[in-house]
Amino acid sequence: MRLVHTGWVDVYASRQLQIRVNDLLQRAKAGDERAEVTSRLLALEIAILRRLGGEPADETPDLKQVRQSGRYPVWRVSHPYREGYAVRTIVWFTPQGQAVLALFATDKAQMGDLFYGTVGERADQIIDEWLRERPEGTS
Repeated sequence: MRLVHTGWVDVYASRQLQIRVNDLLQRAKAGDERAEVTSRLLALEIAILRRLGGEPADETPDLKQVRQSGRYPVWRVSHPYREGYAVRTIVWFTPQGQAVLALFATDKAQMGDLFYGTVGERADQIIDEWLRERPEGTS
């Protein structure tokens, strides 16, 4: 599912991420304050991606390559510091520069290195699934 077309980078979400985001949005609509803040932070991270012209050439404070990547090189998108929140989105860029959101963690602060220790394997599985089911017109 294409989330955004910006004129620069098309941002797509994996099926698994879509399910998690829909759940997050439902909880936010039901009045869950933590889900509401988390959904806003996730939207901010997508906005960071929207400003790009393709896969980044260099790391920035909010975009870093994940050293524990598996078969696919993935990037970590983060938001500016907000006490009590550490939302991280893992994104893979297709060879054509489209951004595919693979995973996100809503509380990376408590998960610590466990999150990054499993990112490569989980992202590879999700990216493979996205490649099999990719929307028409994507590469």
